Amino acid sequence: MNDVAEAPVAAATSRVKVKLTSLRDLYGGMDSPFDLSQRGRASCSMLRPRAPAAIRPPLVQVGEFECPPIRNFEFSEVSVVYLPRAIVTHTGAVVYDDRYLIEETLEGDYTANGLTQESDEIYLDGPISEVDEDVFNINKYGTFNYSIFMAEMLPRALVGGLAAGTEAIRTDAFFPEFMPKEASELRLQLLSLMGFGADRIVRRRPGNIRYRGVIVVKVNDRYKNHRVSQVMPMMSGLLTANFAERKSRPQRRIYVSRQQSGCRRITNFDRLKSQVLDEHGFVPVSLDTMSLGDQVNLFAKAEIVLAEHGAGLVNAIFMRPGSIMVEVFPRPMIGRSMYRLIAAKFGIDYFFGSVDVPADWKWNRDDLEVDEDVYHQLLDRL
Repeated sequence: MNDVAEAPVAAATSRVKVKLTSLRDLYGGMDSPFDLSQRGRASCSMLRPRAPAAIRPPLVQVGEFECPPIRNFEFSEVSVVYLPRAIVTHTGAVVYDDRYLIEETLEGDYTANGLTQESDEIYLDGPISEVDEDVFNINKYGTFNYSIFMAEMLPRALVGGLAAGTEAIRTDAFFPEFMPKEASELRLQLLSLMGFGADRIVRRRPGNIRYRGVIVVKVNDRYKNHRVSQVMPMMSGLLTANFAERKSRPQRRIYVSRQQSGCRRITNFDRLKSQVLDEHGFVPVSLDTMSLGDQVNLFAKAEIVLAEHGAGLVNAIFMRPGSIMVEVFPRPMIGRSMYRLIAAKFGIDYFFGSVDVPADWKWNRDDLEVDEDVYHQLLDRL
């Protein structure tokens, strides 16, 4: 695999003051349509306009809370934008014209993206290397997060692979050093299926790089944290065609277990299994040890998927219309609507409930003990 950090010569240490903006806000300043032959000019092309989307309310809720409604929701435009001489940080954040920090490439806080925040000002510090090459940027800080990768980065790669005149351009992909080898290999396999084999991926090490041009693909919703793209059904169809065996009727009831994850494991899992899952015919599965093909087949054939809120539910994009998703939230995470939106987009019936956690509970650190009655109520109503 190529490593772009071996080639460029580092420039002197610099400090660039930036301000957060969106590609939408930059559209007005682009004076030409998307055209790679005009290397020195910013350009964009809207491939698909926004379209309104009706989000059905949940069919079942359990507990005393109301799941927040999704109002005025629209699926966003799909656009390809070319930014000449743009800077890409080692996490994939893009700075254009030495002043605009493109929010579509940013996930997490500024420090995690190699930026410095002082009062209300944001700076990009450190040396900037020069590379005479155009690249796709599909990154968001948080590449390690499977749901972000599937719902945002992989659709970008699909659009980038289909964009006219860009067949030979590589993508600048950031994978954190702490990511397990199996996880990075899975993402590389998915990128390959979107048209980006090993010869089209630039594997990054830390550092800021100014490319001749950076192509940014925007396929996400304009409302933050919804992360549902119009491109996802196309992506799902492509992946399913590669892996899923669609001959048999869906029969399985599966419970997505987090017992091998680093947080939000169920401390009373044995009791939950014996008193709820076994009674209702659910088979616990651990996605951490499954191949991509097995995951696609598992969800494509599932009749009902039960899970606590977590990245594994992004595999709902492989479920059949009319199948059922049951999501259980630790109470502080109520309101995260990504999987509810996927369910609406793919015609999946959506049910949800919640479980209490201690006041000092942290979603990305702690395990939890669940109330089996919540699961009983949800599954009884099915």
